Amino acid sequence: VNMPPGFYIEQRGELWEVEDHDSLALVEEQIRAMRRWMASRGLQEKPLWITEYGILMPEEYGFPPERVSRFLVGSFDLFQSLRDETIGMPEDGHRLVQRWNWYSARDSRYPTGNLFDNWGESTPVGDTYWEYLRTTP
Repeated sequence: VNMPPGFYIEQRGELWEVEDHDSLALVEEQIRAMRRWMASRGLQEKPLWITEYGILMPEEYGFPPERVSRFLVGSFDLFQSLRDETIGMPEDGHRLVQRWNWYSARDSRYPTGNLFDNWGESTPVGDTYWEYLRTTP
């Protein structure tokens, strides 16, 4: 996968601390930065999809299912509510995010955010996911 055009000019990166991996402020900052980049290149009408995001940090690093579930709900709420008339997608009420996909349904290497266990049963994070879908319009 290559960097989007224009990003090669930037010669910096960002290092997040382990405890910041569920920071909704950092997530919002990244979304706004991407939308500003899109708007500056005339791509404001394009949808922004956030794919394969979640918490990969293991429970022993301080990310038990309860914390991951809070991040899941918080991020879903954030994605649904973020709007900005200057950089959002006009055809979608200036929303900043049009679609998102949680990672992962089941990944044995990074199981912290799994929605299903090895036997196909819903995990505590999965239960939160299903409850959110059931109760959120």
